[in-house]
Amino acid sequence: MGTSDQVTVDFATHQAIADLVALARAARPDVVHRVAAGAPDGVGPNTLETLLRHRGCRMSNAEERALSRSLVLAAALPNDDPERFYFATAVLLADRLQHGGVEDDLYWHWDAFRGEYAAAPAPMRAAIMQGFYRAEKNARVQLDEAPTQAERATLPAEMVATALRNASPADAGLTEPLLLAVLGTDGAGALAGHWADQGADILALEPVRRAPLLAGFRHLYETSDAFRPFDGERFPLGAKLPQLPASATA
Repeated sequence: MGTSDQVTVDFATHQAIADLVALARAARPDVVHRVAAGAPDGVGPNTLETLLRHRGCRMSNAEERALSRSLVLAAALPNDDPERFYFATAVLLADRLQHGGVEDDLYWHWDAFRGEYAAAPAPMRAAIMQGFYRAEKNARVQLDEAPTQAERATLPAEMVATALRNASPADAGLTEPLLLAVLGTDGAGALAGHWADQGADILALEPVRRAPLLAGFRHLYETSDAFRPFDGERFPLGAKLPQLPASATA
């Protein structure tokens, strides 16, 4: 395991980590406590909260790594406690993508629980499926069958297209190529460069204007390998990149 400044990942992996961390942080306190209850003595909810809020779900010391057994177990019991199951899966995947302290590569979990991941609410499903997809791309797990485009997408293409068709006329110069790319015609690669250059400006738009644009860019990130902002350049963990908000309609 390297230190965080030695680990570098591309934009898509940064985005996958950010979505998984956001998913984990959205868990209610009682869910966090239920996971922490299975940890060794002396490692409790405060350690797990610190991992979530200040460590980006990357386990980098002995106390944090002591949580791994409880997390791996919780991520294997979907019927006992579904909320704890999805929460633990998100934390473990985020750690795995960051070369953290959990040794389990989650292959067995994928093999056993793909159906449960697919049945999760759309944003949760997309974050977890994307996490496995990026782990496979980064050789952090070897899957017999990778997640499909549909499994990785928060929203279907036609729903995103409808939002783009109803976007502000002021953004027509961007919504038209986004619409073509979302519908699979062409242009995801060129739009990746646009996000790299203009993503911060898009994020600064008023919510009603940015929502359809962000839904379009998120769909490309989730479904197209041609969408590679910064030409696939790798950045240290924690680099300040224009990240898509966790919700496709933010």
